[in-house]
Amino acid sequence: MGCILQINAYSIVNEKKESIKKLANQLLDEKMVDIIGSDSHRTTHRPPQILSGVKEIYNRFDKEYADAICFQNVKRLFNL
Repeated sequence: MGCILQINAYSIVNEKKESIKKLANQLLDEKMVDIIGSDSHRTTHRPPQILSGVKEIYNRFDKEYADAICFQNVKRLFNL
């Protein structure tokens, strides 16, 4: 459809609301995710907590998909 889907790394492992966590993981399982984000705004509100989500992605998926959603797709988006 031409849209890019981003989920937050926090939602994969650390999310408190089970429905959000379940949806994030379902989207990953179906390989519908294009970019992993941090949803970070500042250190006192929504601080960056991306490492646990990225580790989970690399543990569950092949390196090609993990690299694409964690690094390569965003580089392509911004022509870096």
